[in-house]
Amino acid sequence: MQSIQSLRDEIINSKAKYNIIELIPDDLELGDGSERKSGPFTTHADDSSSSLEIGVHKRAYLEMFMASHAYFYEHRQQLYNLQALSLVELRETYLMTLGYLITTNENHTIIKVHAQTVAILDNWLEDLEIVTSFLTCRMARINKSSSLWAWLRRVVQKCSHKREHGSKLVIDDRCISRALKSCDLHFANYYGNSFLRWCIEMEGYHEEFKSWWRQLAQLCDQRLSDSSLWGTLNFLLSRSRGENGEPRPRGYTSNLERHRFIVQKLAWLVRVNCKYRTPYRMLISAVDSLGQLQIIRHFVERECDNSVELGSNLLHVIETQVHDIESEGGHDENSEEYVEMKEWSNE
Repeated sequence: MQSIQSLRDEIINSKAKYNIIELIPDDLELGDGSERKSGPFTTHADDSSSSLEIGVHKRAYLEMFMASHAYFYEHRQQLYNLQALSLVELRETYLMTLGYLITTNENHTIIKVHAQTVAILDNWLEDLEIVTSFLTCRMARINKSSSLWAWLRRVVQKCSHKREHGSKLVIDDRCISRALKSCDLHFANYYGNSFLRWCIEMEGYHEEFKSWWRQLAQLCDQRLSDSSLWGTLNFLLSRSRGENGEPRPRGYTSNLERHRFIVQKLAWLVRVNCKYRTPYRMLISAVDSLGQLQIIRHFVERECDNSVELGSNLLHVIETQVHDIESEGGHDENSEEYVEMKEWSNE
């Protein structure tokens, strides 16, 4: 269990924003020669990305796998009654479950034992640091563990506190930043994006929220073909209801700011000649104002005159969004905006 203990210590003692674990051959080094060997690992601090790269040698990885499995089968009967274990035995059980979580995926028995052990040890913050680091690893098999992402939600709820005058949570920035890093490392990261959308629902709107939706927008710019990321941006931009029922946009102080962002992002996509349709569709479908859709329509007609196919596709998306808003009753037939929009649609 020493390798698992060493990995746990490496993560807990790290001061980096991201702890990125990867599997490396036994004779491979990391970085530019400034790496540090620590037991079964080779680590490299990348200050430019605020990351600590933790290279786990294959031999050590195999040792973790074998040690955790051996411990589980040797102590299986004891694990049925965790409350009867000593503190030393509980810590060993915790390390055993960590060994499973970093070397295997979707073992629901281990997740259950892990959850019960954390609850008894009451080491939620320690587990938050470790699990978020596991989910930013470069091993896709571990990153795609739906049960581990589900467990992270429970840990976040235990480690977060509610905002004053409301039921929304204050979520540790590490959780959001590392989920974004996970989406950066793994293309079309379904579980990572689902977790981000859950964070949006749990956190609600507040000023600090802007700091990470900007990170999300920047990441989308770098991943034009990642429909999962753009879907999360659409989710962030879409309107929601406040705790007292008042309409408000997720992550924005006003509809004007939100719509301005959408138009600016659309202009940028056209300027860089984005060939993928999803980014355009996700932005336009986040607009909930007929008047703003008219503005976007005029923008498309003006800016896409050199690309008939793109302009035609975007106009179709706009028409679909207009229809959806009208069918949901999101208009006032007596309003100036609605009359103007109907005149446009009948042209």
